[in-house]
Amino acid sequence: MLASAALVTRDVRQDRREPGGDGGSRRWAREGVLPVYMLHQTVAVVLAAWILSGPVAAGVQCVVLTALTVACSLALYELPRHASADGHARREPGAPA
Repeated sequence: MLASAALVTRDVRQDRREPGGDGGSRRWAREGVLPVYMLHQTVAVVLAAWILSGPVAAGVQCVVLTALTVACSLALYELPRHASADGHARREPGAPA
């Protein structure tokens, strides 16, 4: 995880030097690294309690736990960013109608 944070930080510095760089995905990663890191801990524990209760091989459990933890953590991070208080999807500024 620290390596990911270092890469994002390095990319941010490059963004400042290169005005034509891809700032959108780097900005998303920079803003999301801490919330997703905090979410994944709880998500992993809850999923592990559910997954480890079944009679499945340990390797399969590990792969499923990892994939579900990543997917659920990212989904939980994105959910409030794309929903408004009235339940309708929120449009990003400048997005077509």
